[in-house]
Amino acid sequence: MNDDSPRIADVLLPLKLEGPYSYRIPLGMILAPGDYVVAPLGPRSMIGVVWSLRRDAPEGTKLRDVMERFDMAPMTEAHRKFVDWCAAYYLEAPGNVLRMVLRSPEAFGSPREQIAYRISGSPPKRMTPQRARVLEAAREGFAMRAAELAAAAGVGASVVKAMAKEGVLEEVALPALKAFAPPDLNGG
Repeated sequence: MNDDSPRIADVLLPLKLEGPYSYRIPLGMILAPGDYVVAPLGPRSMIGVVWSLRRDAPEGTKLRDVMERFDMAPMTEAHRKFVDWCAAYYLEAPGNVLRMVLRSPEAFGSPREQIAYRISGSPPKRMTPQRARVLEAAREGFAMRAAELAAAAGVGASVVKAMAKEGVLEEVALPALKAFAPPDLNGG
């Protein structure tokens, strides 16, 4: 970080707050407005959004460091302006409006492993037309999630899960889905 780069991040937290709190940007961390971060607040830490950056801390303050930056697309300027507009229009604290925007904490976690099913080789104890369709769809060889296999066979997911419980289908762990990098629209 060079001397004229921002050293302070104003982070809006999803609480009934009238505005963002200031945090020090640790050495080596690069932040931009809209970045999702974890910031300390008392004994706990919270997910917040960098609202703005500046070089100098407010006079007479002792700042804590931003703890973590999420590697994900930042909240757009238009979205941040909308949060501010809603807060002003409804006479509500911007932090409360942000709380409504950040209602999905699982979006900040690591992608979860997916469970899929494929034919195990064990024949079913009893064959029904629905089970036959599931086996036909599963013969394509690709492991599929229960909902996908059920849709391909035209049956409910409960049929697929019952066949897995019986041992006709086996569970396979698929790698977690990872976000793709944004495309380079300039062809570079």
